[in-house]
Amino acid sequence: MRRTSPAAWYDETMRFPWLTALGSVSTLAGCALVSLDGLTGGDAGPGDAAAPMDGTVLAETGAAEAAKDAPGDHSTPPGDAPASDAPATDGAMPGSPVSIVSIGGVTAPSGAAQQGHLVWTAGSQQWWLFYVDATDPSVLQATTSKDFHAWSAGGTSPLPGPPSDGRNIAAWAGTAAGEDVVHLGVSVVVSDTDRRHGHLRARPAGSALQFDPLVILGTPYLNLSGLDPDGPATALGSDGTLYDTSSWYEGSDGGPTGNAYVWSSTGPDPGGAWTAAFGAVDEIEEVPGYVNARAVVPLPGGSVMALWEAGDVDPDPTNVTCAVGTSSQWSTAAGVFTPAPQDPNDWGACPLGAAVHAVRRTSAGAWEHRVWTGAADPDGGTVFVDGGAMPPFDAPAGGGAVVLCDATRVHVFAIGTGTGDSIATTTWDGTAWSAWSDAVAVPGQRTWLTGTITPAGTIALAWTESTASPVAIAGAVVEP
Repeated sequence: MRRTSPAAWYDETMRFPWLTALGSVSTLAGCALVSLDGLTGGDAGPGDAAAPMDGTVLAETGAAEAAKDAPGDHSTPPGDAPASDAPATDGAMPGSPVSIVSIGGVTAPSGAAQQGHLVWTAGSQQWWLFYVDATDPSVLQATTSKDFHAWSAGGTSPLPGPPSDGRNIAAWAGTAAGEDVVHLGVSVVVSDTDRRHGHLRARPAGSALQFDPLVILGTPYLNLSGLDPDGPATALGSDGTLYDTSSWYEGSDGGPTGNAYVWSSTGPDPGGAWTAAFGAVDEIEEVPGYVNARAVVPLPGGSVMALWEAGDVDPDPTNVTCAVGTSSQWSTAAGVFTPAPQDPNDWGACPLGAAVHAVRRTSAGAWEHRVWTGAADPDGGTVFVDGGAMPPFDAPAGGGAVVLCDATRVHVFAIGTGTGDSIATTTWDGTAWSAWSDAVAVPGQRTWLTGTITPAGTIALAWTESTASPVAIAGAVVEP
């Protein structure tokens, strides 16, 4: 059933906007794609550890040799040389959990697997984690680290209401005109009939972020519980155009809400001072239910791939849907997998060379791998095909499937159901998937896993750790 106001029933036939299929989707196959996750890295030397601030919890691990890769920035526009990360010292030991920040009673504080609450800025050589604290729920907070070991306050931005759920915050970091930029999609609940989706931009300024004003994009007023969480996503295209996706939009006549909507900026991010202006909203797909999780993958040539849980059945959809588009046109929405029930959080996608790899865990416990190489069907939709057969692994529903690509492989991470909730990984080498093995074996009570990867292949994970009191967001640098 469509969601309409009591006074204005929505006419599917008259109101549905036909979406223009991209005629050149297949031409993207020969170009390198861009990671949908923020990049990781950081360096620090003795004395870089800052004292705890604003509830920040320092890691309990001792000094150890940190990851020795040189992360760059997959989002670097053409012509900009990727920034590299100097070798780190006195950082977190790979595979050892680090308690990053205490947050109290917040739902899903580390967010959905696709949202990238943990990002890295190449120019300032800093990690940033975004969160909301239960003691001040209408303020978006950042904590920062140079070594993934010592974390300190990294700036705040007041919001018109509380996000109410970590899955209402999405973060993406990259460069624009050679400058570090961080983009955030944020959805807040002012009241039952006043939800607002907006966009925030921030830039590193010393040891903290400088936030631009929040730009409100969508304001649904119907009191519909299925809208929560919103699960937004955001990213810059390779041409600097900003894309922000959400389901929190409603037409002035009571038109539908809960669908796959996207806004794009009217101009590229200049890197410096900028007041973002957005064009009219695009409805990529109208769904029977509600979309509560999504991702954005920037592609060459200024286009992006948007992905979202199908929203066909709530609470467990039967697929992940995708479309390729620009600020002016989108391909026909198409399913990634063969329909089967799944949790909205148990999927992910990443680019590998000329392909996009997608992985999900079904409600029946099966792990599935699909690949897109630029093919389009006769209706203009994208076509994913079967990848490799994945080994079985028992994971809790909704824990998150983190899917990350390096230059030659696909890595998947998931929380196990065994004693200690270890985090396990399997790797696709282009031919076959490896057996699952522990990436974080130290016991804990973990939920809401997310993660990022550097171009050199070092991976960092973050999750909600409920063994802490109060509840904390924790993380680890891991070696695949």
